[in-house]
Amino acid sequence: MLRRLRHETRAHQCVADADALMLIARPPKLEAYREFLFKLYGFEAPFEDAFAAMTELAGWIDMSRRRKSGLLVADLVRLGMTLERTLEIPSCRIARFETPQQALAWMYVVAKNVTTQQLLHGHLARRAPELELATSYLSAHDNQAIDPWLELGKALDHFAEGPEDADAIVQAAFEAYDRQHEWLNPLAPSASAMRTTYEMANQVRHEASLALANAERVLRRSG
Repeated sequence: MLRRLRHETRAHQCVADADALMLIARPPKLEAYREFLFKLYGFEAPFEDAFAAMTELAGWIDMSRRRKSGLLVADLVRLGMTLERTLEIPSCRIARFETPQQALAWMYVVAKNVTTQQLLHGHLARRAPELELATSYLSAHDNQAIDPWLELGKALDHFAEGPEDADAIVQAAFEAYDRQHEWLNPLAPSASAMRTTYEMANQVRHEASLALANAERVLRRSG
């Protein structure tokens, strides 16, 4: 199931990578980094709560090793934000997950962010060492003894036994990618929106080709 998700969500992952690496595109500054962590907390904290409420997955996914919202709070405090202010951070609206398949798809999307977070950590270490004390979130997975993908892969395979379940996981991953993008970078189009535009353009091109071919047949008959 992991292989299928990687293949079918490639375009969405490219957009997610671009959103996560926005800080690399310009000289890193404390204000920009703090705003980035601020937005991440607003997404990851409600996701973690929603996932933890899916008790059916408690035996499959160890959330004690995956919760990172507390690290985001710690980093924000190190950057000068008060604890009282962190309690006022706006949260992305993430509805309660209705199925294990939906919850696992969202977990996949959040877990895929780790690679870009590690790249960003290395970038800040080189370009903004003064921010290094506030990177516990970005470096959270650097020295994990247990491969988190092995755990997630087993859970995905178990809950994707039927074709409909597997399709539901892919669709939920699309939705999670789009929701994350809308929260982090609302001014840019999502991968799903771009895909819809592309499909519409292809449909128009196809219909135009059919109309042209039909017109040519009519002209040949009349000639």
